[in-house]
Amino acid sequence: MDGYIFKELRLTGENKKDAVVQFKLGLNVISGPSNTGKTFIFDCLDFMLGSSDKLKGIPELKGYSNIFLEIEADDQVYTIETEIKNNNTYKLYRSKINKLSSEPEILKRNLDSNSKDNLNSFFLSLNNIENKKIRKNVKGDTINLSYRNVIKLALIDEERIITKASPIVSHYTRETEESNTLRFFLTGNDDSNIQKKISSQEIQKRKGKIDLLHEFINNTDIDSNLNIDDIESQLAKIDVSLNNFTLNFARIKKDYLSVESDYKNKNVDFTDLNKRHNEITELLKRSYILEQQYNSDVLRLKSTIESGIFMSENNDASCPTCKQEIATKTLDIEQIIVSCESEIEKINSLLKELKVSQSLISKEKEDIDKKLSSTTTELEQLRIKLKDGIGNELDKTIEILTTLNNKKSQLIGIRDIINKTNSFSQTIRDLESSIPTSKGNYPTLTSNVTKKLCKRMSEILKEIGENKIVNYSSESFEFEIGNSFRNTYGKGYRAIYYSVYIIALNELMEDNTYRIGVPVLDSPLVTYKKANANGEGIELNLAMDFYRYIAKTKIKQTIILENEVPPNDILDQINHIEFKGFGHGFIPQN
Repeated sequence: MDGYIFKELRLTGENKKDAVVQFKLGLNVISGPSNTGKTFIFDCLDFMLGSSDKLKGIPELKGYSNIFLEIEADDQVYTIETEIKNNNTYKLYRSKINKLSSEPEILKRNLDSNSKDNLNSFFLSLNNIENKKIRKNVKGDTINLSYRNVIKLALIDEERIITKASPIVSHYTRETEESNTLRFFLTGNDDSNIQKKISSQEIQKRKGKIDLLHEFINNTDIDSNLNIDDIESQLAKIDVSLNNFTLNFARIKKDYLSVESDYKNKNVDFTDLNKRHNEITELLKRSYILEQQYNSDVLRLKSTIESGIFMSENNDASCPTCKQEIATKTLDIEQIIVSCESEIEKINSLLKELKVSQSLISKEKEDIDKKLSSTTTELEQLRIKLKDGIGNELDKTIEILTTLNNKKSQLIGIRDIINKTNSFSQTIRDLESSIPTSKGNYPTLTSNVTKKLCKRMSEILKEIGENKIVNYSSESFEFEIGNSFRNTYGKGYRAIYYSVYIIALNELMEDNTYRIGVPVLDSPLVTYKKANANGEGIELNLAMDFYRYIAKTKIKQTIILENEVPPNDILDQINHIEFKGFGHGFIPQN
């Protein structure tokens, strides 16, 4: 990434003329009297680069609702848009302001550099300074590099540029963070790899963890020849076998269930047949008893007929059994014989019917006996098939599946132990590396680190007529220029020296793969034409030579906001925008 440059800043509002300023490569000078919008342009640029400050409510802003900033990076044009009042999010278009695409990306205003959907991460990416860590205190705590810290090395407002405070550190509470941000840009080394200082108690705690982890690893009973690749290979083979045997198990189980269903159905048939067999056997038994009764009755009736005939032929007959005389005259022997013969005829008829029934029942019994025999044979065959045939095959398949699953579980357990052991080994290495081996100091912004920067500042000063050597003081975070520190000079020279620092730093970045941003200096020559400068002004030649140097610097783009116009001899080399005042400034008169 080669960083970015500004192309256009625009304010829009309903029924309002657009407020527009366009920028070009090289030096851009926006000049004009006070209250023409120069500082407001600075505020708008800062606002679009993620400043948390609201835009100043100047009267001319009334009616404007949206603000746009077009930038270019690596031949890709972007336009950023946000609302002037409700500005929690930005819209990012990959197009020019005049040709906005229909579906912009939404960027949050927050500065979370761990996320890619915010303005902070977007500008860090454009400047090739993503995922950088900066130490923020003496203990070694680090934070993600924020683009708001970076932009302080490019956007210098009119109050900051004349400050007597350090140009490097804005407040003593941020000395470590801000000085290390500058150190990163000068060295290219952030603080991702520094070791945070820890107490002796914490060191002992970490050593105790290391001992416990070593004990776990040493007590792990695993074949040292096994490795993750071997286990994964075996697991893959087991999965193939499990898949095949599972399919085979499903087929066998289906067959088994089919045979089992046949066995149950056949057993129902057997039960029904056996029940009917018992019923028929009982019927035959009763029919034989009934047959005997019928035969006994016939014999009895025949005996009665014989007795009747005997008595009818012998008037004085006596009972052959008891020898008692029978009074035959009182009996209607003939009628008795007729009745007995009639009864015998009925019984014979019943006997005949009974014989037919017995024959039918016997035939049914014979059929049932055959069916029972056949069903018994089939049941036995199905039972054998369930137990010794398909059942045996199913049992073997289940046994194999169980063995494979047990082996798989065992291998997974071993793999987990190996992974945990490897993880513990890595934790041991991390813990060991987190324990300082010496009491070395953290890298800081020293005079040696700033040597190249100070040399460049000295060269620029010489170019603009200030033949003074620049040195850096790490105690005060200040530059010594000539024989005095920058903060001891009048505000005119403080502004020039601050500007030289920013220009020198950004020139050095042109030789690196990472960038800071576009230098924007508000009123760097604030006193050079002030009659009442009270000894704090600068010479006209110094101001003009400063302009002339910036016009030829190798920085891709620089913006200066100043009351006075640059020298005539460079006007054709720069983009000069002059505001006249009286409604002819950044925001047009509507």
